[in-house]
Amino acid sequence: MAVNNIEIGTGGGDGIYKNIVNVYSASNSSASPSLSFLSNITGYAGSLPVFSVDAEGITGPNLYQSSLKGFQYNQEDTPYELTRYMKDLTGQISNYSNPSNTWFCVLSGTYRIYSWTDNNNIWINGTLSGTSFDTMDLKIITLTLGDRIEGQKPFTYGYQNIPGMTGAYGGYCGYSFATRNDRQNGSIQNKLLGFPLDNSPTQAGSSSPGECLIGYTTTTGQVTSNLTTVYRTFTGTGQSATYISVTLDITRNYYAQSNILQCMWRGKQAVPTNDTAPLHPLTTETKYGWFSQGGHILAMGGAYQRREYSTPGVSSNTLKTRIGAVGGGGTTYTEFSSPTNVDEFVHTDSTPQSTSTGFMAGSPVAVYIDPGVGPNDEGRGMIFTAEQQADGNGAEMTSFVTEKCMSQYTMIPQGFEYVVFLTTYYNGSTDTASVQRYTWNASTSYWVFQESKDLGNSSDGWANNSAPYKFASCRFSQATTTNNAFKISFPVGETNKGAACWADIEANDDDETNIIMGNDMDGWNISAFAMQGSEGQTGGGEDDPEEACSNADFQFTLYSDFPSTSTPVVGQMFYTDANGLIGFTSKDDVPTSNKWYKVNANRTNYAIQFDSPASGRVKDISECP
Repeated sequence: MAVNNIEIGTGGGDGIYKNIVNVYSASNSSASPSLSFLSNITGYAGSLPVFSVDAEGITGPNLYQSSLKGFQYNQEDTPYELTRYMKDLTGQISNYSNPSNTWFCVLSGTYRIYSWTDNNNIWINGTLSGTSFDTMDLKIITLTLGDRIEGQKPFTYGYQNIPGMTGAYGGYCGYSFATRNDRQNGSIQNKLLGFPLDNSPTQAGSSSPGECLIGYTTTTGQVTSNLTTVYRTFTGTGQSATYISVTLDITRNYYAQSNILQCMWRGKQAVPTNDTAPLHPLTTETKYGWFSQGGHILAMGGAYQRREYSTPGVSSNTLKTRIGAVGGGGTTYTEFSSPTNVDEFVHTDSTPQSTSTGFMAGSPVAVYIDPGVGPNDEGRGMIFTAEQQADGNGAEMTSFVTEKCMSQYTMIPQGFEYVVFLTTYYNGSTDTASVQRYTWNASTSYWVFQESKDLGNSSDGWANNSAPYKFASCRFSQATTTNNAFKISFPVGETNKGAACWADIEANDDDETNIIMGNDMDGWNISAFAMQGSEGQTGGGEDDPEEACSNADFQFTLYSDFPSTSTPVVGQMFYTDANGLIGFTSKDDVPTSNKWYKVNANRTNYAIQFDSPASGRVKDISECP
């Protein structure tokens, strides 16, 4: 039974606006949750050019405001709180999860599922899969195309023989999608798949099936008329709701719109896989990712583009990209502008100016609408997405993501060729966020620290210090060990931040992919340490180890993933909180950069120097006499 009287507004409860705030960064720019505003920021009913008749003689539907539905419902037609990362849903679900913790199978075969937490439950098509399992327990399951995989808590999901092959991720749900198909045109062609997230994939207030209008053009650049139509409908109910499938021909740019909430995937449905990626929807939000040596930007007119252009010169809606630099800075490029006199258009940029070096070793990229032109503070203007291809090996792709996809944890069950992280938090002059890598010790059931990197560091990090598109990145090079977990820690006061992740999972497969983040992970062995500092020095630290060993006159408690019986090592992290998410700054929140403190570990006193910028990461160690 459908839920009645779901709020649109901001007044608490289970309102539609509450879910939209959770998943759309642009939603924070307005306190007025009007239908027009919701359409602007969600990408619903964008201004596509006129569709021509397809080979079946179908012109396709019109998407009306009255058909809008989806953000307030899960598979049981009950409210949920949606995020674009995985989370602990304990107490929020019965026998179904919500899109945040949902994958759809896009290739029949055998899959591996690893839990990130204890007492996790997995459902396949609404049926509980065995008993609950704990941190790093493995489930091997056989799935069929279209199967729905849901978790009560965060988990890793991937094809058994191709670790980078995942599927359509429910957290990347939306109403408008786009992708470009310009390679891999073999005997088995790439596909575009769409999966409904609604228990009853029908139009709002109607028994008519939910619709997805897909059009393509072979023209690169701007198109203002006549896309060729490929029309699809969603049928069935509940777990029997059907997916839609479209074959992608060379060389075409595909644009899709639906009137129900869905998630989409593109790629080759065969082994070996090619150009596979869970697609992030088109929205007005800033997108972050890597182009490496190539990629695409795809845009269409927003829902209120028509109203914008009723007054000539109101908005030119210029789309820009910005790359970073080592130590902060960067370069801005103007990619293209939407037309000033046409409200219905699509634009495909097949050669972005902000490409860099291969293997995601160069700078990441922010793709955004120029805020200085037009009323974009209300989420208006074009909606867009971006995708990467040509990292330098293999034939895979990744999607750019938004700030709302970022969180604190992730896990990769394989070794990896490289892993990159990006955060929108950057304050390079004083403090920074850090990423820690761990491997699983099965005998102790704990994560064991391996290495840490500051986001935006000067060796393998890039940063952009230009607001409002600040970002910082770091890169982990090849590691052959399996079962790698990553944790992101931030300075005091930045605990709601997170990071996004991309990786080339195995050198042999060359399968770079989007790595989904989550807000919960078990298996941490946090130890308390007695740290000492100086009342007479700024931030409580000394300038050299000898003074730290002799002049310490006050004591406080810090935490670390290292056992208290272990000797400290360079790269070890110390935290202010017992959860290991807030890096040590100082007793007065003064940066600890290059300062020395005394710590007792393994019944021995050491002088510990902290890195610059301050993050809680150990730079140097000296044993006290």
